[in-house]
Amino acid sequence: MRSPVLPPLRALSWGSGIEIVDPEVVRESYVARLVELRKSKGMD
Repeated sequence: MRSPVLPPLRALSWGSGIEIVDPEVVRESYVARLVELRKSKGMD
């Protein structure tokens, strides 16, 4: 999977608390949390 081309980080102004994450790294924890949240809405 190719990553989108981003401008150099020095050209961007990030606010405090902003974190860039690799979606491949967090996918499993994200999916598990999404499924958990959907269960309370009856969306198994």
